[in-house]
Amino acid sequence: MMLVDTLKAVVRAACRSVEMGCGCEAETVQITQVENCGFSFPLVAAAHYLQGPVRRVVLGSDLDFAREIGAQQFEDEAREKVISDKQDGDEPDSLAEAQRGFRILCEALRDDLYAALRESDLRREFTIHDSERFQVQAKIERQFHIIISTEKGKLDLLVRMATHNEIAGRPHNTFDGPVTNSKSPLASYTIDFSEDVRNIINHLVTHEEDVYLRLPAGDGRHKVYHATVLGITKGREGRDLSLTSSCLSTNEARIGQDISVLFFRHGRLMQFQSLIQAHSRVFVGKSAHLPLLQLGAPTKITPGQRRDAFRIVPDTEVTGTIRSSLVLKSPGGTEKRQVVPFVVRDLSFTGARVEIQSDTLLSGFRWGREIECIFDLPEPHGTVEVIAIVHRLDLYPKKRTVKCAQLGVEFIRERQKAPHGLEIIRRYVLDQERLTLKRRTELGIH
Repeated sequence: MMLVDTLKAVVRAACRSVEMGCGCEAETVQITQVENCGFSFPLVAAAHYLQGPVRRVVLGSDLDFAREIGAQQFEDEAREKVISDKQDGDEPDSLAEAQRGFRILCEALRDDLYAALRESDLRREFTIHDSERFQVQAKIERQFHIIISTEKGKLDLLVRMATHNEIAGRPHNTFDGPVTNSKSPLASYTIDFSEDVRNIINHLVTHEEDVYLRLPAGDGRHKVYHATVLGITKGREGRDLSLTSSCLSTNEARIGQDISVLFFRHGRLMQFQSLIQAHSRVFVGKSAHLPLLQLGAPTKITPGQRRDAFRIVPDTEVTGTIRSSLVLKSPGGTEKRQVVPFVVRDLSFTGARVEIQSDTLLSGFRWGREIECIFDLPEPHGTVEVIAIVHRLDLYPKKRTVKCAQLGVEFIRERQKAPHGLEIIRRYVLDQERLTLKRRTELGIH
């Protein structure tokens, strides 16, 4: 099931839960792709799924809407018992009634999601959280915010969709199509053979991969926005290269006649330039539509600008540790791997430059050595562990009598242990770039 079809099923299930719960039809449905934002709701519940196309659903409601569901569903005698338990002259406990209605809604949505998608994991119960303590964050990519409005109130859903490779249990953005003029999977070259370009674009479309749009920011710089390729069929002509992105729902993005699209192939950053054929939208149920960019087929695909395109210097010190492949033996004969602290000097989507003390035994960090890097990123990003390979080792004078070593490392996408480690690093890099751009704009720096 493709992403749009899954979203249609989710919208259909949520509308059914609302209509059966409060006895009124959904008047409007809105849907937008969101990233790097937070939400707060008076009542909130969440369910996480390990399999299938939907990986998380957060349900948010206001008190009045949940109270309407509670009043609609409970039988008269049950409601009379609630009222009789109160002292004379007291009003019914409206908060308790809203909480009961919200529980009913969670159970109904669980059943309707399972009926719509037939994924066994969707039978998991929703966990109701303390709305004052539970922070709803849309940090991971492929999140969609659905708002269902009725005459009695509205319901919010935040849905995180799985990637094609997550469903298949493979590493993210693994390209498995043929490329006739490649010399090695990690070669850096321009792909201009038409069949090769077509194979890669077809892979992005059929796997509905995550890509990045590089757009002008208005001050000589560029901003990068996450986007998702949609596998939308286009009759006998094949598949259309269509993208949806959070930036298309706002006036923030400055989109001209063409656009630069970046993506990862075998862990390497690649890019192509494409003409924009149309701004359109795709229907996902009721009045809900996702904005689309329809792109023309590119003539060539080139290596991205490597680390220079997205390299940032953290505004606050970022530290961590490196675990090398070198095994050290203690005087007692025990063995342990070399662990060295570092300070990040710059960081990008695909690698980093880190500084370690020069008195470290550097033989464990020679060119081509595989290492484990643990980055202690500022909140809300947290600690991230990634696998990398050493591409450069240099000695620099730090003070007159002290030297330091700097390592240039590249992250190996196919070797990662944590599924979202590189995604967290990319979000941190994008957050830092946005913060820098905001400061430059406020100071009038161009």
